Amino acid sequence: MGRQGWECLPALKDVPSFDAQYDLFIHKLALCHDRIDFNLPNGHLKRKSLKRQALEDLIDYMDQPIKDSFPMRIYPPLISMVSANLFRRVPTREVLVNYSEPDDQSRSLEPAWVHFELVYDVLQRFIAHPRADVFLMQTVVTKDFILRLLDLFDSEDMREREKLKTILHSAYSRIIPLRGFIRSSITDLFQRYIYELQRFNGVAELLEILGSIINGFALPLRDEHKEFLRTALVPLHVPAGLATYHVQLSFCITLFVEKDPSLAIDAIKGLCKYWPRVQSKKEVRSRSLVKHPPRLCSQTGSQTGAELIGVVFSAPLRANFSLSLQVLFLAELEELLELVEVEEVSSVVEPLFGRIASSISSQHFQVAERALLLWNNEYVVNCIMHYREVAMPAIIPALRDNERRHWNQQVILLSCHVQRLLREMDPQLYDRCFNEDERSRMRRERVARLKAKLKKDLDLTSESEWNGTIPPSSSISELLQIAGTSSEHRSKENGVDLNCTELKRHLPRADGEDDDDEEVT
Repeated sequence: MGRQGWECLPALKDVPSFDAQYDLFIHKLALCHDRIDFNLPNGHLKRKSLKRQALEDLIDYMDQPIKDSFPMRIYPPLISMVSANLFRRVPTREVLVNYSEPDDQSRSLEPAWVHFELVYDVLQRFIAHPRADVFLMQTVVTKDFILRLLDLFDSEDMREREKLKTILHSAYSRIIPLRGFIRSSITDLFQRYIYELQRFNGVAELLEILGSIINGFALPLRDEHKEFLRTALVPLHVPAGLATYHVQLSFCITLFVEKDPSLAIDAIKGLCKYWPRVQSKKEVRSRSLVKHPPRLCSQTGSQTGAELIGVVFSAPLRANFSLSLQVLFLAELEELLELVEVEEVSSVVEPLFGRIASSISSQHFQVAERALLLWNNEYVVNCIMHYREVAMPAIIPALRDNERRHWNQQVILLSCHVQRLLREMDPQLYDRCFNEDERSRMRRERVARLKAKLKKDLDLTSESEWNGTIPPSSSISELLQIAGTSSEHRSKENGVDLNCTELKRHLPRADGEDDDDEEVT
């Protein structure tokens, strides 16, 4: 029967016998193989209407209560029809260097969705139908079929990804022999996304499926499940598209930690390892108004601060995006600390408090404020109290730096409040860290002054009189005196290298002095 006979076909519910119904069912499946070009909205209108009617009739029939199981002869043609309509090369747009959260409304929609949706409904009802024999279903829903379904998750149409999510979850629930393969295939897809593709639209939907899967894991967790957390979930913090699926990712990791609290250490290590990197203060501030047109960072809420300090920072979009990710990392870190015993954090205390301290000293007020609000959480405060010998030396310098130099008044007030809490926690340790930070600050300021004076002395000396050696200066002696407190002292914050050997190498030598003299200490 050709296309001309489509409109003459009766509805499946009007056919009296089951055998005739299944014959007509198979015939309509064959007719729905027809691929129609939807790029022409006004083209093939008759074919589109007939195919839509046939698909709707198939769905209505599968929704009807059926006493007997589906016969084997309808399985292959149904999967064949689904494959012919859905499996295609998913169109993707050019990857742009844009680190802001994408707007789903701006993404391209599938023009053939009006038919794709009906095909997905047929597949969904087939897999979830109680009269569909699972053993027979395994012969047509193969591993290759699952892999091709996973490829479709890269569709930019969110409606299609939602349908795929429901179908894949149903397949995982009903076809038990495919469960291990589905998990391993999702793992491979995540690792390709992390290390090769760097873009994939369906990560959030796949994580939602995994959330349901992880929730059903039996205790104790198997080693392969723990390895999945370490090798697939935790590294998902690396890609630039993290903001589009961070909620689902955090939920999956939390489920793992709730089932096995010892896994929180692996998650915290991963957060510290993959912490978002941003440009240094020097790189951001060097972008002056002469080089860049004025642009207030209103998206990050820094307009008021920029007006207060009288400076407009034209920070790159990448820096702003990385800063916003730090807020997400801090929230996830706080949630993990609530689920783990304090004694188990001992192996990650140094990187943990190092990240907290760097966030406190951030010039982005949302990052600094979110880090300071950690003190509202009794679990975090208990952890800091337990490891105060490591926490206070890392945190107090950042708090005092905020008190002296931060532009946001709220951050200054919070920094002072946290300092009071730390002083009450351990007055002697606080005083020791306070004095050490004061000495370090004075030493840095002195080194900066001497460096400026030395530079001025060098500028006053003509190149012809120099002859490759630094002229005698009291600044050099003072620098050597400061460096004498240790054999080799380097100040990373000011970019000053106080290596005694290097300084002595440039000093003017007396007549007959050898190069092999003892180093100055």
